[in-house]
Amino acid sequence: MKIVAIVLIIILSIVNVLLLGHIHAYKKEVSLDEKYLRDDKNILENRVIFQVKSSNDRVATTAMLKDENRNTHALSDIINNKDKFVLRFTENNCHSCVESMFRQLSEPAIGLKKEDVIILVSYSNMNSLKHLLEKYRFDGHIYNIDEKEMADNFAEKLNVPYFFVIKADGTERMAFFPEGPILYDLTEEYLKIVSETLHKQAAGSQ
Repeated sequence: MKIVAIVLIIILSIVNVLLLGHIHAYKKEVSLDEKYLRDDKNILENRVIFQVKSSNDRVATTAMLKDENRNTHALSDIINNKDKFVLRFTENNCHSCVESMFRQLSEPAIGLKKEDVIILVSYSNMNSLKHLLEKYRFDGHIYNIDEKEMADNFAEKLNVPYFFVIKADGTERMAFFPEGPILYDLTEEYLKIVSETLHKQAAGSQ
């Protein structure tokens, strides 16, 4: 009997240890899930704040831009009194983030017309962008702007690539910062909304 009791005690002890291990692992998993939820919540809250703060950003329409052939254009001529959709990034931004944005922007389902899209960059050598443009078959407009022209803008201080709609007077609207997995998933919906908005404006002006 004593041997049986000892064996039972040993078995129960092992079971308890295993249960404690599972409980600890579960708590750790729940803790991680809670952390991810908090992180996602913080990301969303921060991006909403960023969008509000960047609503006063603008680019001087007198700013001079250079195209891929080094020809110079005033921003006002590029906008041409029509709202344009802008993908803005610099050579200091996260390259994989920029590539993700290009990939989503090039999706046919988005419905953006190339004449409505401006790629606005700040690069010391625009030739380094050729592989990116060719990879995603982008044949729209790409322009290089001196970073000083946008240095006072809130969005520029974040040092991340972002989207926005530029108005005829150079003001920025509908800014979107698709950094992080949760916001990347929302980018497609954002792009479709922008596309529909631009299409409606174009139809209304005819």
